[in-house]
Amino acid sequence: MFVLLWLIGFRAVVTGGLQIATAVRLRRELKNEWLLVLSGLISIAFGIYVAAFPQQSAIVVMLLIGIYAIAFGITLIGLAVRLRQHRHHLATAADHGQAVPA
Repeated sequence: MFVLLWLIGFRAVVTGGLQIATAVRLRRELKNEWLLVLSGLISIAFGIYVAAFPQQSAIVVMLLIGIYAIAFGITLIGLAVRLRQHRHHLATAADHGQAVPA
């Protein structure tokens, strides 16, 4: 378990460093590149925290995975409702002889 957490931490540090490097290289093309730098710094801080405190990090990672699963499930339910409404809209339009949007 600790090896997995260290890999997560290492990946977060590397990803954060790459985000900061990308923001620096693209500072002329991007607006608000500071947001990319900020996300890189947060990633690095997260990675260092995970590597330094693996036991507490395991609890935090499990909590984040749970929050992600709940948020993803809610998002999928919302998508299902919208797709059902869209299907109903297409069926109604076809019944009235209207052009059905693609």
